[in-house]
Amino acid sequence: MASLFCPFCGTENPTTRQFCLRCASDLRAPVRDPNTPAEPAPAAAGMANRPILIGGAIALVVVALLIGGLVLLGGSPTASPSATPSAPAPSALPTTALTPAPTEAPLPPTEAPVATDATTPEPAPTGTLAPGESGTPVVDSLTGPRSASCNEENGTGTVGFIRLKWTASNTTGVRLSIDPPAANKAYDYGYDDYEAIGSADVPFTCDPPKSDSGGAYHLYVATTVHDGGYFAWRLIKVYVKA
Repeated sequence: MASLFCPFCGTENPTTRQFCLRCASDLRAPVRDPNTPAEPAPAAAGMANRPILIGGAIALVVVALLIGGLVLLGGSPTASPSATPSAPAPSALPTTALTPAPTEAPLPPTEAPVATDATTPEPAPTGTLAPGESGTPVVDSLTGPRSASCNEENGTGTVGFIRLKWTASNTTGVRLSIDPPAANKAYDYGYDDYEAIGSADVPFTCDPPKSDSGGAYHLYVATTVHDGGYFAWRLIKVYVKA
């Protein structure tokens, strides 16, 4: 059978897969040629000096108005007083400080979605059963060790395995998945199917593809068995002991 190599980590995958077995990268995503020059950044618009020119023009107009008002109101030293009271001298127009419009701050980078422990059903591709109706499937619990050793039997009797337990309602069974790319996509990456209530010993290797502030871990997801309608899932992380 032909193989498909991951363009990101180099792992060999079957050609039928969409995502890498090791790093979960999209095997069919286009890869940019590093020899292709990047597109030049657009030239900045030459608008930086416009607020300064506008402010200078306003200042010149204000000075001209003040000088004209002083000349008109000052008059000649021998001129006779007017019969009507002279109008008060116009006050100087207030100057307004012009500042460039604030530039919008760049949007923060979008964080990758973090898998969470879901307790509400999610819609499957087909079906009419709405969440909350009688008979909605749910994974009531999924338990396992907080951490385990990849070189010990962890109470299972087999080195490199751990034991998971679960209960589910309104479903014929559950499908266990190990290290899927996302918890709500785990059904397509199933390890094996089991009864709705039970336990199983599953692999726990020394090279988990996922990690967070707690260290490297394997992601285990239990999803209700389905072929339509609605399904539910629950996850746990099991960290590799240092």
